[in-house]
Amino acid sequence: MTIEKRKAIRPYGTGSAAVLFITLLSSTVVVADPFDGPTFQKGLWRFERSISNGGGAANLPSATFVASHETTRCVDPTNAMRETFKPAAIGSCRSAKPEKTGHRYVFSLRCDFMGPARTTITVESDTAYVEINEFIMSKPPKTETITARRIGDCVQPGQEAFALDSSTNSGFELSSSESRPVRR
Repeated sequence: MTIEKRKAIRPYGTGSAAVLFITLLSSTVVVADPFDGPTFQKGLWRFERSISNGGGAANLPSATFVASHETTRCVDPTNAMRETFKPAAIGSCRSAKPEKTGHRYVFSLRCDFMGPARTTITVESDTAYVEINEFIMSKPPKTETITARRIGDCVQPGQEAFALDSSTNSGFELSSSESRPVRR
């Protein structure tokens, strides 16, 4: 086969092949969606969570039952918000993008491990927010409210978490699970 025949078979030169390869490669690059949600300060946060189940119970149709739980953790809530704002697909449920109005984010439909929910996140500041999840398919109606507030900096290893006033704790010793009177 002569050089002329090879050129006829391969119409693109080596320079053109490189351009074609780069074009194909650049078309497969995935661009990350920028996070367009609220940002918060890292630190020690207190989370107060309450779940209310209302109505629908045959023997108590107008009753509302509330369970609450409080926890304090050293966290970066912005990372949790990144997960909340990711478009999720759980089963046949597809999360809607949030609508922002002022300092409030509303998901008309957000897929959650507890089922489809309407979620409203109200940002008070970079140190406080309230998240309300209304579970759409729940019978009886179920609402989860999370009130989150930053209460301080995280304690570094070797630092004392808090100081006790000796006048208020005399006669007691601290253990990992309880406070109890000192036996002398």
